[in-house]
Amino acid sequence: MQLKQILLALLFCPILACAQDAQENLLKIRYLAFSATSHLLLYYNTRTGRGDPQHAEKYRADLQRLQKHLHQVPSPALQTEGRRFQALIDDLELKQDDQKALYPIWINPILESQAKLDELAQQLSQTAEAESAALQQLQGLTLNSQRLLLFYQTRVFGSLAVYVDAIKQGAPNTLDQAILQDFAALHSSLPEHAKELAKLERTYNYIRHHLLQQEGEFVPESVAYYMEQIGSKSQQIAERIRPS
Repeated sequence: MQLKQILLALLFCPILACAQDAQENLLKIRYLAFSATSHLLLYYNTRTGRGDPQHAEKYRADLQRLQKHLHQVPSPALQTEGRRFQALIDDLELKQDDQKALYPIWINPILESQAKLDELAQQLSQTAEAESAALQQLQGLTLNSQRLLLFYQTRVFGSLAVYVDAIKQGAPNTLDQAILQDFAALHSSLPEHAKELAKLERTYNYIRHHLLQQEGEFVPESVAYYMEQIGSKSQQIAERIRPS
């Protein structure tokens, strides 16, 4: 009996690990696509022209990591859309610096491709083995924070379209409420990470009014910085609690 149990463990552990790796890769693909898009919008600013070169460095670094994770997911459709996403950005980089009025025309196809990439990754995630409730809640916080950031940026920079379905459905209020629910659920399911979660929630509350405002002074750089902290820190917590 003991030998049989050992053999079963040896058989199923790699399968479980593959399932966990699949979910983790898909989340990273979705997050990196959002992050690359965010920094691209900050660099190709439709109002002022090209921004801080650090944003260009960041979106290019995100794209490199994105391609790495795409290669680890055996989905031709996902990989094809990932290549299209990269190609559209490559084409944008060839445009003249003084053509900021045309940025929306060139950027909207990139936003559309990012939304398609996210949709394909989400579909694959739904077919993979489900993770624990806490990991799903952390994933929700990661993605909802990035969705709300993207919605905010499309309003700030103007003339940009929204393609992600979850953003279209009543943003910003629906996403704001989803983020608050994510925090509430995580405080309950991960009491051992109470301090980290409280810090992230304070960060969100600090910039929340900017994310929900309809007019007035916009602060895209600051909002992006703090929302990126929420997305990256929530993933770090997930990495620590995910079974090895």
